[in-house]
Amino acid sequence: MGETEESMRAGIEEELLIDSLMNMVSRLTEPVSEDEKRAHFEEHKARYVSPPRARASHIVFSIDLSADSAQVWDVMVRARDVQTRAGLGEDFHSLIKKYSSQPGDGDMGWFSAGELVPDLEHALFSLKKGEVSSLVPSSMGIHILKKTDEEGQRPLTYEEAAPRAAQNVEMSKRGKLVNEYIDSLIAAADIRYIDTSLIPNDREFLKAP
Repeated sequence: MGETEESMRAGIEEELLIDSLMNMVSRLTEPVSEDEKRAHFEEHKARYVSPPRARASHIVFSIDLSADSAQVWDVMVRARDVQTRAGLGEDFHSLIKKYSSQPGDGDMGWFSAGELVPDLEHALFSLKKGEVSSLVPSSMGIHILKKTDEEGQRPLTYEEAAPRAAQNVEMSKRGKLVNEYIDSLIAAADIRYIDTSLIPNDREFLKAP
């Protein structure tokens, strides 16, 4: 990349010095008060919303990585049979207890977009509440999902938003403090701008009479 080891070292040292200085200045930031948090929340309520989310239960058919094609086919046949029965309305929790290779009641909990692996997420958010998915593969094996509940986007209460509001206020105060400190350094510095276009070319200068 056309850079020497010395220039890389100098660049890294400069970055570390700047980071250290900014961290030192940031530590001077005053703690966020309750009034500041609440005022920020009231002013920016539109930012604080809970995204749509869904809840699911699943039946998992694990597949051994060393399994041959006949064994994998056998798992697929059993999974398809259970999926058909679940789709026809057979009690899903009973099917979980009888067939799932994962311990527990099969409840996966709540998920928003981006919190599941893509195949499972697409299957879950494509379902209506109470619907059962087709067979969905993952690194765990074969899944049969049932969407057990769903929730649309909703405004967060102050109590729910308070931790995020505190972080946002703290970042704003820290940024303001850092900018003020940088402005004070600039004001105290002797900064000169040299317009290099005014410097004559050496060769042309030597040719001049």
